[in-house]
Amino acid sequence: QLVEEINAERDSRKRRMLIDKLRNLGNHRNNLSVKAAGEGSFVVAHRPKDAVHYSEYKPCRFCCGYFAKKSIWKHKCPFAPKSELGGKIPRMRKGASDLLCGEEPGSVSLGFAGLMNGMRRDEIGTMALKDSLILELGRSLCTKFGGDQDQFNYIRGKMRQIARLLLELRKNSAAHELHMTDFIRPTKFPAIVEAAKRVAGLNEGSSEYHAPSSALKSGGVVRRLAEIKQAKALERSDPAVAEECVQFLKLCQLKWSNEISSTALRNIADRKRTGVLFVPLTEDVVKLNELLVEQ
Repeated sequence: QLVEEINAERDSRKRRMLIDKLRNLGNHRNNLSVKAAGEGSFVVAHRPKDAVHYSEYKPCRFCCGYFAKKSIWKHKCPFAPKSELGGKIPRMRKGASDLLCGEEPGSVSLGFAGLMNGMRRDEIGTMALKDSLILELGRSLCTKFGGDQDQFNYIRGKMRQIARLLLELRKNSAAHELHMTDFIRPTKFPAIVEAAKRVAGLNEGSSEYHAPSSALKSGGVVRRLAEIKQAKALERSDPAVAEECVQFLKLCQLKWSNEISSTALRNIADRKRTGVLFVPLTEDVVKLNELLVEQ
């Protein structure tokens, strides 16, 4: 697909940009092989003045060029999404550690098995255990935390959150056997937004979420799923699916805030402002103090 775009492009500047991206994709595959073998030439797009170990480089999510972790924020990627006015989107995360997919064997795989054993076997838990992309999310988070059991409840919560979203997506889809990976594409973005609103309990009349924190968290997890799918596509040399994931991430960056996050943040702020703070009575504090003194 990228080669077809290069052949069809008449603008010499855009053509050079596409050729650079194609070269970066080849370098990315080479770097994955070098990282796995522990030897070879590690190709980067920019090398800082100070010596940096190869493990301290990460690829740009949009052009796949490799930059040092500490300096990738300076990278002005021509493929990164722009705002509606054509300007830079603030706090755009270009670094893509998920594309490196270097999983440590041993304790992490054993920890992941323990993580799955603790999953509650209700409808949501069963859905999480059957969907391959949700399982990849759990495995990725387990790798990130090094199999730390203290993080298992957090990881299970993320997996169950996406399982709820998938159940809602299936309810409103003609095909009830679709998996989460089938919804991580630009054409399905509106369906994901509507499902996330329903899962968070949006009241259309008052524009208020029953669970605004759920609406906020779902955006980050959906982006993580798109990153994992992109990494898998690059591993199997499928640039069409990888580019599809990039376009999906651009939509998330451009529209998720207006569609969901802004309302959820306003709901949280309103609840904090109007919430009732209960202060203990003086006699209750005295009784508590007397009890503590006696003990």
